[in-house]
Amino acid sequence: MPRHPSVPANRTGWVHLGAVDTDTAMFAIVAPELAGILGDEWTARYLDEDGEALPAPDETPEHELVEFEEIEVDGQDRAVLFTTHADGGYPVEGRFADLGGGHMSLTEVRIRIWVCECTCHGSTGRVDTCEGDCHDEDPAPD
Repeated sequence: MPRHPSVPANRTGWVHLGAVDTDTAMFAIVAPELAGILGDEWTARYLDEDGEALPAPDETPEHELVEFEEIEVDGQDRAVLFTTHADGGYPVEGRFADLGGGHMSLTEVRIRIWVCECTCHGSTGRVDTCEGDCHDEDPAPD
């Protein structure tokens, strides 16, 4: 397979890959073929067959109290859910390395979910425009 033009020629630090948005303040890492199943299972926690909201439980469900959780999808596969604490856009970064054969591969991915309060974003106010280098202290150092 030919190298994608955006794949660097040698090992890198963190490279901006793009951004992800949420208006539900939660993300899921799941295999693409399981995304619909996870969505259906997640929706069933809150909506009935007619799409109407289920009655609120007397106690907050355990999955809403944690920063992240690993859950079973479709009875056999797994996904990771994690909260962002706020709606918005979040930068996705990756690192590349040669795993053998002279081919650079994506080896690590991170999503910066901390909220930036700096003024370097200009009028956009979007978190996904921040590379993190404008901060005195990165809350998730390398």
